[in-house]
Amino acid sequence: MNLKNFLPLFIMFFFLSTGIVKSQCPPGFSQIKLELLSDNFPQETNWYMYDIAGNLLASGAPTAQATLYSDSICVPIGACTLVEITDAYGDGICCGYGNGHFTIYVDGVEVDSGGYFGREDQRYVNCPPGSICSNSFPAYTDTIYSAIGNSTWYSFTPDTTGSYEISTCFPSNTCNTRIWVYDHCLNLQWDSLIYGTTYFNDSACGQQAFIAAGMFVGQTYYIRIGGDSSCVDSTITWQMIFGGQVVGCTDPTACNYDPLATIDNGSCLAPGDPGCNHGPDLVVNENILRNSLSVSYVNGNDACLIGEGCLSGYGQREVINFSTHISNNGDLDYYIGIPQPGNPQFVLDQCHGHWHYVGYAKYELYDSLQNKMQSGFKNGFCVLDLGCFTGTAKFGCGNMGITAGCFDEYGAGLACQWIDITGIPDGHYSLVVKVNWDHSPDKAGRVEQSYDNNTGIVCFNLSHSGGVGMVTLDPICTPIIDCAGDTFGLATKDCIGNCNGSRLKGDLDVDADLDSLDMIQYMNDIVNGIASTPCSDLSGDGLLTVTDAARVNGCVRDSAGTHSHGSGTQVTHPHCEFPYNLININDTIQLGIEAINTGLKYIDLKILNPNCSLLGIDFTMSGLIIDSVNVLQVAYTPLITFNALSGRVAVLAADENSYGKQQIPIALLRVYYNSLTSNTICVQSIQSALNQDYEETVKSIFDGCVSITGVGHVYNSTMITAQPNPTSGIIILKTEILNAQQAEIEIYDAMGKLMLSSTDQLNNGNGTLIDLSKFRNGVYLMQIRTKEITVTQRVVLTR
Repeated sequence: MNLKNFLPLFIMFFFLSTGIVKSQCPPGFSQIKLELLSDNFPQETNWYMYDIAGNLLASGAPTAQATLYSDSICVPIGACTLVEITDAYGDGICCGYGNGHFTIYVDGVEVDSGGYFGREDQRYVNCPPGSICSNSFPAYTDTIYSAIGNSTWYSFTPDTTGSYEISTCFPSNTCNTRIWVYDHCLNLQWDSLIYGTTYFNDSACGQQAFIAAGMFVGQTYYIRIGGDSSCVDSTITWQMIFGGQVVGCTDPTACNYDPLATIDNGSCLAPGDPGCNHGPDLVVNENILRNSLSVSYVNGNDACLIGEGCLSGYGQREVINFSTHISNNGDLDYYIGIPQPGNPQFVLDQCHGHWHYVGYAKYELYDSLQNKMQSGFKNGFCVLDLGCFTGTAKFGCGNMGITAGCFDEYGAGLACQWIDITGIPDGHYSLVVKVNWDHSPDKAGRVEQSYDNNTGIVCFNLSHSGGVGMVTLDPICTPIIDCAGDTFGLATKDCIGNCNGSRLKGDLDVDADLDSLDMIQYMNDIVNGIASTPCSDLSGDGLLTVTDAARVNGCVRDSAGTHSHGSGTQVTHPHCEFPYNLININDTIQLGIEAINTGLKYIDLKILNPNCSLLGIDFTMSGLIIDSVNVLQVAYTPLITFNALSGRVAVLAADENSYGKQQIPIALLRVYYNSLTSNTICVQSIQSALNQDYEETVKSIFDGCVSITGVGHVYNSTMITAQPNPTSGIIILKTEILNAQQAEIEIYDAMGKLMLSSTDQLNNGNGTLIDLSKFRNGVYLMQIRTKEITVTQRVVLTR
């Protein structure tokens, strides 16, 4: 029976709430139960349960802190189930913000547990052999196997480095088969297509699949045999044979060096040899680009898509999808290499735990005047021989490249295979796709035979009808000319307009590089109200804010290898390409006044950041002349600049030690003042607020103002004595100078709220009694007004 069709008909769902005992499963079914203890931020957590075909069986989310939740389902005995726990912030449920954990049971027996992870944790339970990679069947060469259904897993560890041919090209196979090869199992994320693979093939021989994989001795590979939905009820015949060791030039100094060769065939050519005029030649297939163009919409709340530079904002995003097909038409391989630390061509994807090749392709969008509108990067998680027209495939994700006579392709249906056009008006545009756009040699030092064919262009008209975007191809497509007059050239104008000039954006001290001195200069220019220029505006908003200082800081740290993102997202977007800005509509940072102490002349400011950490903030205060600004929380060590007269304050954690998220307001900054210029002190405005990922957040002011009466008429308090002070509740006012005068007496709390108001005659004999016994302990301001003067005194109430 088809398990995929069977489950929706017979699976029984028994959802648990805390403390509720559930009924048992019927005969023939097992109970999969999840217990989850939430952390301090339950709104970030979700759980899901899927069957092996990816159908959602159950889901839920905690709503309260440090609370035990449980959820369970009944599945047929032996039905493999995936339990997934996600955390939107990227810090798991243990142990930074509470000691959350989860436990999974099958028929009452604990089978797995966890809690310490990043953005997600996946656990497969109740899975029979062959259903997942961690419980795969062993595979050997020269053996014919029968795989059942559309996904069966095998593991293979070669005893010899060389080429291995894996094939489903058998007449008995009638469904649309596929072959997936992975080089790891732990934390592997995979889908029905190429995601996460080392090698992949769908239709090398009609509906059947064939892979020639270069495999290394001692490395375990995980082979998944299956297909599309037509293979669910099928048995797939497949076989793997050893194709032999790779024969070629094994001398790394030779111009025709073959990095995969293990047997030298004597063909090596020394540099300078007449035969060394060969090389790779990467070509963008413009016809495939043109015929694959379409508009779609993407949920932009995936921080990993933002971090990879695939999207330029959160929320629903409008994108243009297209396919990128790159072939090697040269007579030598284009070799990229093994993904590993120290290879600058690769960066580790913090979201998904695998390597990305950062230089795969660059996408640019130009308007009708050839002004660049948007840029995108295709961070190739794998560059491999997806197919061949004359060569023999041998490169995969474990050792990347494109063999001469072969090609790689990222289809329009893959994630990130698009460019974000959200908010771009209707009109005529040109989409340019570039491969090896900086003309770098490959890892073996080989340069391409030609760079004239490294670029593909398609022109189109963008329009919207009923709010839905569509593209219409324009057959007339004018090539993009750079500032030096070259077609698709690399020349660009610097920030003062010189073609190929050396003036860098962000280089405020004009020393031809970006460093921490530029960042410090930004912090000073921001508070001193210096106007932005094309060379200083790094966020593209026409203003100088702490965002611009952060852009320099991120670039400097990324260049030094010390840059990281606090929420564990991918960090391959271009940190030094300006202007660049992104507003995270899901994060909010609020700033307000916590308390005022007129005796010691300071104001405490509080922060509320419940869903993100605070990297920096830029705000303006009014009603005071600032003396200094200090941090009250030792865990936060930012650089702070301020302007005493304008009240502008800029705060940035240049060390990237952002201040952790808080669900209740916390006093963070103490602003000491020299004097007050108004009876109302306010956080007047917030220019910018940044989260741990250098993104601007939604920002707002709460409890933004506090009032103090009589600021301009405060006299020496010796005119009136208030005893005792501190007091336990009763104060006696005495005066000689103001004896017998009628006085208005007002008491304010530390936030400026009027607590008491009375009119009395000042009496130096017995004194004037003020009763504060019903007030809470704290610091109060007492203001006494007569027809001649106003006196303000600080009163401390303690019991």
